[in-house]
Amino acid sequence: MKHRTIATNRWLSEDLHLGNLCEVSRKVSLWMREPEPGLLRKLGPTLAGFGVEGTTPDPKLTLYRNVPGGDAELIAGQDNWGDGPDAGTTAAVAALAGAFPLDPGNNEAALVVALEPGAYTVVGSSSDGSGNGVVLVEIYEVK
Repeated sequence: MKHRTIATNRWLSEDLHLGNLCEVSRKVSLWMREPEPGLLRKLGPTLAGFGVEGTTPDPKLTLYRNVPGGDAELIAGQDNWGDGPDAGTTAAVAALAGAFPLDPGNNEAALVVALEPGAYTVVGSSSDGSGNGVVLVEIYEVK
């Protein structure tokens, strides 16, 4: 499995290959020290335009807050960002964060969040449950 992490103080990017069988989802953990607005994106189809082969055709993402005792609280989920009522806001926040624009007609997942201090897990999977293909998980700090 190919995996590459790129991190700065402003953003985190995970370049992952979702395999079949047990790796139908991938998790990226975050720890927030202070309240932060952010943008989460999970990209598949758009990557083909950059020459990436074998991308996940319809990625989705889910955000959980880790709570004491090992449980996780569902915070939000997103699939097909351009179909949602917040598509305009998401596009504007992406531009503010310096993220490249997405076609509203594609099947990418993007979510604008305001995170309180604590531990979080971003789970990426495919909408059809196959879990196959290459994805890029992006996490942007928005100031």
